[in-house]
Amino acid sequence: MTSIRSIIFNALFYSWTAACALAGLMTFMVPVKRRFGPAKAWSRGVQFLLSIVAGIGQELRGFDQLPEGPYIIACKHQSTWETTIFQGLLVYPAIVIKKEILSVPLLGPYTQLLDMIPVDRAAGPKAMRGMLKAAADAARKGRPIVIFPEGTRASDSESSVYQAGIYGLYNHLKIPVIPVALNSAAYWLNDSFVRRPGKIILEFLPAIEPGLKRQAFMSRLTDEIESACDRLLDLADKSAASAPAAEGS
Repeated sequence: MTSIRSIIFNALFYSWTAACALAGLMTFMVPVKRRFGPAKAWSRGVQFLLSIVAGIGQELRGFDQLPEGPYIIACKHQSTWETTIFQGLLVYPAIVIKKEILSVPLLGPYTQLLDMIPVDRAAGPKAMRGMLKAAADAARKGRPIVIFPEGTRASDSESSVYQAGIYGLYNHLKIPVIPVALNSAAYWLNDSFVRRPGKIILEFLPAIEPGLKRQAFMSRLTDEIESACDRLLDLADKSAASAPAAEGS
């Protein structure tokens, strides 16, 4: 049953993504903030499909404690799921993305309309300067900035290396960083079409205020996110162990 539901979800997910990207391209004549309508519909539609088709719910912890004004969200990157959630949760977010996304048909051009922050990881220091400039512009507009500090997905079994970009943003912008932990890897499996039923927990941890030196900041960010992710993944494991096996999965 899990396999069948996963196949149906994946078909609907890619169809819905294409439809929303196409709708988004029609917004090029309106102000940037209003171009987010299709992106928000896409995000919320994905969560709806996950719940109804794949049996995956969500729980948000600490979301109501987010500060006023601009801030940086530093989110653990375990799966594709977390790339779908923030467009629906946040107002007018500026998300740091891989430059390669801009070349994806439909999705790439629409992403450009949203004034996201593309990063060419092969460009070295030039990429950092471009990211800081775009992020500073977003912060001046009061936009929350979302970054996945590892730069790529890392499952719970892989060692995590947090890249220098997150400290560059923290040090340059002088705004709070909100560490975010989750357990999406337990349900949205990487390199597999399988979507396991359960509940993804997304936890916003206490803000790290500006002023820390690089080593202190990176150590605190890494320790807080990784320890919280370990705790949430342990909850997922216990939940899976207590649930009856899905017939035909």
